Amino acid sequence: MISRKNAALPKNGRRTLLAVLNRATLRAVLTAVLLAGLANVMIGIVLLRMYMINNLELVGQSVADTVEAAVVFGDREAAEEALAKIGSANGLTAIHLVSPAGQVIAAWERHRGPVDLTAAQWIVSGILPQPMVVPMFKGKKQIAEIRLRGYGEVMLRFLLMSLLVGVVAFAASTIMAYEMSRRAGRKIVRPLEELAAVAHEARVERAFHRRIPPAAIEELHSLGDDFNALLAELQSWQEQLQLENEKLTYQANHDPLTGLYNRHAFEQKLNSRIERARRNGERLALFFMDGDKFKEVNDQLGHEVGDQVLQGIAGRLRSVLREGDVVARLGGDEFAVLLSPVRESGHAVTVAENIVGRMAAPLELPSGHVRQSVLSIGVAFFPDHADDATELLKCADMAMYRAKKTRPGSYVLAPEAMTFPIYNHN
Repeated sequence: MISRKNAALPKNGRRTLLAVLNRATLRAVLTAVLLAGLANVMIGIVLLRMYMINNLELVGQSVADTVEAAVVFGDREAAEEALAKIGSANGLTAIHLVSPAGQVIAAWERHRGPVDLTAAQWIVSGILPQPMVVPMFKGKKQIAEIRLRGYGEVMLRFLLMSLLVGVVAFAASTIMAYEMSRRAGRKIVRPLEELAAVAHEARVERAFHRRIPPAAIEELHSLGDDFNALLAELQSWQEQLQLENEKLTYQANHDPLTGLYNRHAFEQKLNSRIERARRNGERLALFFMDGDKFKEVNDQLGHEVGDQVLQGIAGRLRSVLREGDVVARLGGDEFAVLLSPVRESGHAVTVAENIVGRMAAPLELPSGHVRQSVLSIGVAFFPDHADDATELLKCADMAMYRAKKTRPGSYVLAPEAMTFPIYNHN
């Protein structure tokens, strides 16, 4: 399984678009959340400072009203008792009553427990003026001043709570921002990934039939439409090129007049069939055929009628062969047939008799002429007569000339296997 971290890095080391979008979105969102959190904390500290200053002023006035009589009569014990009650009740660190001459009239300080909140005092001393001085008057005469020191526990709790809330909010914002950026990124990246996949298949596999599905984002949808239009043009060009290639391939391998294989294609077929027969231990039969008195047709009736005769011969040859057999026009009025495989010689003899028999019937030509078609056939077998295409063709050619010389319109087996008589349908 590929981890999320590794999945963001392709093999080439560059980051994916989705990873870049996620990182940029997370940075923007988390920066905004962090700045907003800091701003809220600063605002909270300012407001808390104003609240604590105002509270200390009110406490100072309360102290002044409470200890005025004790100060006037010099009752230190009563003053300190009142200071202790007020200081404990209002969460102060210390209260000092100081005369205008600078002498301490009465004082109270919070008893420090086993755990001293030094951090709280350090925080509050950085936020509040220490000490907070409140003058105490008797009529219009100042008889003392009250020096108050606030206790930072409230401030520390606020900061800790703010920090806790900030961490929770930051974590929640991170999760939400990641999920939102992932979803938004997928909406952007998925169409681009589909486009890249289709482009890759079109480039590597020439799959121009593929199309990019519609996208929800207008710009990506337009890009997909343009790319699909380009693919449609490439597909059309590909189909035209395939048709042209098929046409050229057909023209290169077929006789334009009869539609049969030409000499080049037939020789390729013969070589490949011989190789297959050699591997499988099979036999082949090769017919070499030549028309008799075909020159007289061209001379007497013209080449157009001669072409019709050749087309008629080609049609009759096809009609007596199996689907897997090969028939070709080698040139002029020369034809060849390849039977493969042939289990016994009798099958080839039967085919030769059928060809001679079909050729015995006159050809009714489109021009209105009726002509007798005569083919002399030589038959050779692989591997009986030869072990390669060249020698096999020579054997069949020799047998064909024997048939033409002895009795035109007949078939003859190659000399080494001449176990059948010369045959003429007439």
